[in-house]
Amino acid sequence: MAGGVNYESDKSAETDDVNPFYSTASFSPAAFGLPPFLQFGASTPITTTTKSVFGNIEYQVLDSLDVHGGVRYTKSDQELSGCSYSTYPSVTILQNAVSGLLASLYGGTAIPQLPGQCVTLARRPILVRAW
Repeated sequence: MAGGVNYESDKSAETDDVNPFYSTASFSPAAFGLPPFLQFGASTPITTTTKSVFGNIEYQVLDSLDVHGGVRYTKSDQELSGCSYSTYPSVTILQNAVSGLLASLYGGTAIPQLPGQCVTLARRPILVRAW
């Protein structure tokens, strides 16, 4: 007979930068002689906490026959707080327009962002639980 417990807490972050200037020529602003005005990015810090309990048992029925059984319970919580950003005013203007439209549709208000600031479109932080 054996058993145990496990506790794990992980933090990770991912940052993505997208710049069509370095993309396929047909979509690149450079193909039209324009500066890379569409550069934007996203930042997604994630915290994961996992707890589990497990146990197993082994019983020898005959000399050549063993029976094994086990159970495990795991609970894992992930907390994600992400945002998008751009240092270019053209993208920030678009972000402000979209967030203003969405806020008005759902009865809220939008706080205008400046270039380089993170924007998150959500009513409140969302906690995702995986069972």
